[in-house]
Amino acid sequence: MKKLMIAMLFMISLVAISGCKKDEFSEETVRKKILGKWKFISEEGQSDFASPGEVKLLIIYGKPGDYFLFDTEGKLTYVLYAAKNTTNYTIEGNGQIKFDDNYYTIDKLTDDKLKLSIRKNNYDDTQTISYNFTK
Repeated sequence: MKKLMIAMLFMISLVAISGCKKDEFSEETVRKKILGKWKFISEEGQSDFASPGEVKLLIIYGKPGDYFLFDTEGKLTYVLYAAKNTTNYTIEGNGQIKFDDNYYTIDKLTDDKLKLSIRKNNYDDTQTISYNFTK
């Protein structure tokens, strides 16, 4: 009986945790939270093409004035490394956003923090690139 209770509590915990995660990046939640101007903090690139036990990590910090601006009409204006660009964005569900023909995973989205990531394949190498923002 005790084992059954522990198993049931464990299952309830899993359901509760997975339910919260799903709501965290629902299309509606993302649409509301992503709006506005986000200050670009850093870009982190990690390469899978490394010797065993070796990790190749590159961090590039944003410059003053670098930002992403998501508006209500699905337009994204961003300034990175002194270059200004405008494109359209779409919330794809499952915690993804698409712009510039790329799908980015939303790793974190709070009222004041945003982290997007993408995996890119370049020849024999696979890279994970993360972008960090604050409001």
